[in-house]
Amino acid sequence: MPNGNLVVFVEGLERIRILSVVTLKPFLQANVEPVANLIGARDTELSALRAECAGAFRDVVARSPQLSDDLQTVALNIEDPVRLADFIAANLPSLTTLLRQELLETADVRRRLETLVARIIQGDRGLGLRNKIQGAGAGAGKSEPARISAPRANEGDSEGTGRVG
Repeated sequence: MPNGNLVVFVEGLERIRILSVVTLKPFLQANVEPVANLIGARDTELSALRAECAGAFRDVVARSPQLSDDLQTVALNIEDPVRLADFIAANLPSLTTLLRQELLETADVRRRLETLVARIIQGDRGLGLRNKIQGAGAGAGKSEPARISAPRANEGDSEGTGRVG
């Protein structure tokens, strides 16, 4: 990059856990072990969760000018819930790097898909709020101020922590 940073895109063949870092120079070397994905039974619930996640991601891509429409085609064609969860986690722009890493480290595929669906829904609420704000700005000069209601404190908080996002 012009600022001297190096950007590298890596796609793994399997999920691993770093046991120890051997060296950082001239390149990163580490001792690792494979980590199995926990899928459980491939039942109708998992299929429905996979379809819901793919559909929600499709909607995000359709409304997002910075995301290529090809992403929704790819996501809808991924049948394997493990690959779908990883693909969406890697491409969903609203995820922080920390949350993306946490998701990719989580072995439980159902939990990853559930978390992604919840984050996409939270993102939709945020998008709706941004659209209301932008719409209010477009109506500048009108005599009545824009009214935007704030979301409830723990709306979207699936763990009851009071934190959102």
